[in-house]
Amino acid sequence: EEEASRVLGREVRVGGAVNLRLLPSPYFRFEKVRIADAPGVAGQPFIRADSLTVWLAVPPLLRGVVEANDIEIEKPVVNIGFDKSGAGNWQSLGQGSTASIYLPRDISLQSLKLRQATVTLRGSDGGQGLRLEDLNGELSAPALEGPYKFRGTFGAGQQNEIRFATAKPEPDGAVRFKGSVRIDSAGPTYALDGR
Repeated sequence: EEEASRVLGREVRVGGAVNLRLLPSPYFRFEKVRIADAPGVAGQPFIRADSLTVWLAVPPLLRGVVEANDIEIEKPVVNIGFDKSGAGNWQSLGQGSTASIYLPRDISLQSLKLRQATVTLRGSDGGQGLRLEDLNGELSAPALEGPYKFRGTFGAGQQNEIRFATAKPEPDGAVRFKGSVRIDSAGPTYALDGR
């Protein structure tokens, strides 16, 4: 908890069991994980999840590279928000001290699976603007800084589809973003392309 809090620059708490298995396939699982919202923001955590399970690839570990073959997050709730200046509450993530004996330099993410996720988006006034429930999908990235790709479905009983892709962050911190949402399998599709 202390190391993760230092690296992320946010308070991280694990309220449940911690499991580690080395053979035959190494993995670790944390239950009841909480990551605090941006400094100065009170209320709900930025992320909370029932469990976080990470399966690691063995050959890269022998070279000193952490490669997550598969990460699964069960029932995460992600609260995305903006302050009055328009800054997002995710932008300060990882701005803590990144030098860590536990966190190698090279980290890739082959597959992060979300199961029964809820994502809420709130504006600078604190009001809830958008809520996606029962989100199931897969996120991938060759490095922690991106680029990221996500494809999934949301909504109980419906096959609403959501996709997005980002570029790596630009020197000024901006990120190119493309996304689309399709309502029901034969319904309208909405697209977004921005920075």
